[in-house]
Amino acid sequence: KQHKLSSDGVSFKVEATVRGMSCRTEDGLLQHEVISKGQKFEASWRKFTSVFTEEKSSRLLAVLFRSGQDYEFGSIHCKEETAVIRSECSSKQEKITSYNSLHEDISKKNQKMNGYKDRGIFGAI
Repeated sequence: KQHKLSSDGVSFKVEATVRGMSCRTEDGLLQHEVISKGQKFEASWRKFTSVFTEEKSSRLLAVLFRSGQDYEFGSIHCKEETAVIRSECSSKQEKITSYNSLHEDISKKNQKMNGYKDRGIFGAI
């Protein structure tokens, strides 16, 4: 699904299921959930989840990398977050207000950290 980036940006959640791999984002290594344990000398299946908020430019968001000798790619799913958050908050105005103020803070942070000097390989293209 392709989206035209609006002035508000795009918010979405990415879930990756892999075996024998780790995931790094701009904020560091992601925590994971073990889906199933591997047998002896076999890596466990892990699920990495990350939410990206108000993305306004094309840039590298996450890197999955091999962390052992035994590895395998499972699946990667991407879901737009704005519709989910709106439906959950439709009856409670205070949640919408706190959600909007959170995104304003994140948006200000993103404006400060746009270049390679600030974000490294995760900077905007």
